[in-house]
Amino acid sequence: MRHLLTAQFPIYSRGDRMDSPIEVETEDGRVSSMSVADIVAMWTGRRDDPWKLALVQRDLVWDEYRMARLLDSLIRDYPIGTILLCKTQEKTKVLVRESNVRKAMSDEGAWQLLDGQQRTFAMAAIFSSRKPEIGRFYLHMSSAPLPELEVKGKDRRIHEYIRWQTTVETPDIQGSSRSAWDRKFWLDLAKFGDWLLDGHDCPGGDTLVQCSPENWREWLKTIDAEFDGILPGKEEEFLNRSKALVRAWNTKIPVQRVELESADEVLQVFSRLNLEGVRTSAADIFFAGVKTLWPDAEESLQRTAEKAKVLDRFAALRLVARVASYNRNEQDIIPLDLKRLKGREGEEIVRGMQDLVSSEEKQGRLEVLGRELKKILGYALHFVDPHLMDHVFCWAMENKDLERFDLAEAVDYLFGGTAFRLYPVFGDGFSRKAFKLCFANGRESREFPLAQTLEMLKNEWPSLSYSRSRIPHALTIEDKRSIVGERPHLFLSLVQNLPYALPKGRQLDWDHIYAQSLAHRMKWKGPNAQWKSQYHEDCSYVWKAGNLCALDSILNQQLQDNRPTKKLPFLKEKLQAGELWPPDLFLSDEERHMLLEADELIEERNINDGMTSFKRYVESRQDRIWQEALPRFPKLQVFLDLLVPSS
Repeated sequence: MRHLLTAQFPIYSRGDRMDSPIEVETEDGRVSSMSVADIVAMWTGRRDDPWKLALVQRDLVWDEYRMARLLDSLIRDYPIGTILLCKTQEKTKVLVRESNVRKAMSDEGAWQLLDGQQRTFAMAAIFSSRKPEIGRFYLHMSSAPLPELEVKGKDRRIHEYIRWQTTVETPDIQGSSRSAWDRKFWLDLAKFGDWLLDGHDCPGGDTLVQCSPENWREWLKTIDAEFDGILPGKEEEFLNRSKALVRAWNTKIPVQRVELESADEVLQVFSRLNLEGVRTSAADIFFAGVKTLWPDAEESLQRTAEKAKVLDRFAALRLVARVASYNRNEQDIIPLDLKRLKGREGEEIVRGMQDLVSSEEKQGRLEVLGRELKKILGYALHFVDPHLMDHVFCWAMENKDLERFDLAEAVDYLFGGTAFRLYPVFGDGFSRKAFKLCFANGRESREFPLAQTLEMLKNEWPSLSYSRSRIPHALTIEDKRSIVGERPHLFLSLVQNLPYALPKGRQLDWDHIYAQSLAHRMKWKGPNAQWKSQYHEDCSYVWKAGNLCALDSILNQQLQDNRPTKKLPFLKEKLQAGELWPPDLFLSDEERHMLLEADELIEERNINDGMTSFKRYVESRQDRIWQEALPRFPKLQVFLDLLVPSS
C-alpha cells in the first residue's frame, strides 16, 4: 500500500501550462505514469494531445455503479491497474470522439489506448462537469471510517459515503431522492476537479499535513458553495477524508507503451488481454475483429440500431452478421466467434454487413418494425428474448413487401417465445433453425412464419424438452401462474401499460406490494405449540408475481417498509393528486380487500387465517395478470394449441 503523499497543492498552480509534459519516463522508456489529475485534464479537453482509441475498443459500458466502485478504490488507496497504449508500424486507423460520437480516422503513428478506456473515462466523469450526461458524484466528507467492502446481490449497492445524482429529482444509486440527504455534508467532486484544473491554489499551506479541519472546510466551501458541514465530533474523520481525496487526485497510474507491427497484432493483444478475464464476451472480441476489417463499423451499426429503435449496437451487430452470413452461403454465424472472420470468408461477411447497413431500403424496414414493436409491447420489449428479436428483424429486413403484412404474428412470436422460454430451453440449435425459416420467408416476401416455427420445434423436439429443461404448457391454472411467475416483468409491463421509454426524470422500482421486509411477521409455531417458531409454508408468496408491481422510485423510497394498511391509502392520495406513476398498481377492489384483511390478521397474530387471505390475494392477482395480458396477442393461441407435449 502506498504511503500518504505529501505532494504540494495545487496540482496545477496559476501559470502552469496545461500542455507541458506530464508523463515521467522510466529507465527502459516503456513505462511511465500519469496522475488522476493528468488523466482528467486529458479527457476533458485541457490538453491538445488526448489519447486515441484503438479500433478494437468497445464503447463506454461502465455505469454509475462501476464508476463509484472505482472512486471507492481511489479513496481507499487501492491500485488501479496499468493503462496500455500501443502503436503500429503499419498505417492504421484509430477512433476519435466528436460531439459524443466515435468515428474512425487515419492517424499514422498515433498512440492508441488499448486497455484502460473504461477506467480513465470514469475518472473524467467523476472529477469533471464536462461530462454532464454521466451525472454528478458526491463524497461525504465526515462520515464514519470506511466500512468493509460490500456488494448486496442484484441491488448493486455501494457505500453510503458516495452518492451519484443525475438531476435534483431523480434518485441516486442508493435508491433515495436528493431531498433525503443533507447536501451541506457532501462535496461535489466535479466542482473539486474543475477548480483544481482551472489553476487555483490551496489556501492554508503547501502540504496536506499543514491544514487544520477548519482551514480544509473553508477551502472546500470555496470550491463547492453548497458544502458547509462537518459532523459534530467527526473532525478527525473529516481531515482524513480530505487528505484521502487529495491523495486520490494525485494517485499515479502506470502507463505502459508497446509497439506492434499491424492492426492484426493489436486485435491479438486485445483479445488475449480480455479473454483472460470473465467480463469481455465472445461478442466483444468478435466486434473487435469486425472493426479491424471495417473501421467505420461502430458508427454504422449505431445508425442501424437507432433506425430499428429497439436494438442496441451489439444486437445490430449480431443481426447484421447473421444476415450477411446467410446471404453469402446460407450458413448461420452464431455463436459469434472471431475465427469466422479469418481469411476470405471473414472479408466477404464483413463486406456483406457493409452492404446491409448502407441499404436505405433495408434500414427503412427495420424502422417500420421497431416502431410497431414499441407501440404494442411498450416497456415489455426490454424483457423480450434478444435471440427472438434476431428472427423477427431478419424477416423484416429481407421482406420487400413488409408493409402489406400484418405484424401481429411477429409481435406475438416475441411475447409468446419469451413467455414460453423457447431459447433458454432449446438454445442455439433452435435459434439457427428458426432464423433459417424467417430468412427464407422474408427473402420470398411471405408472412412471418409463426406456425411454421412452432411446428418445426414440435417435430424436432416432440417432448418439448431438451436436456434437463422443458418449455411450460398452459393446460392448468397452475401452469399459467408458473408462466407469469417466470417472466413477471414482461407481463406486468403490459398490464400496467408502461411505455417503452419512461417519462423524463422517472425511474422504476419493481416493488413488492406487501413488502418483503415484512415477511418476518409470518412466523408462527404451527398447530403444535411445541414447535419452534418458523416461517409459514406460504411465506414464499411474498416474492411471487402476484405481489409485484412497477412503482415510481421516489415514491417507493418514501414508503419504505410500511404495511399495506398505510401504504395503499398513501398511494391512493398520490394518485388523486396526480403524483403517482404509473397511474395504476393493477389492484382490483377485491384484491385490495384481501390484502388488507391479510395484513390485519397477521398483525393480530392470526397467522394461518392471514396467510390464507394473503395466498388468495396473490393467486387472484396472478390469474388476472394472465387473463388481461393474453387478449393483446390474438395469435398466441397458436402457442397454446401447438405447444402441448406429444403423448
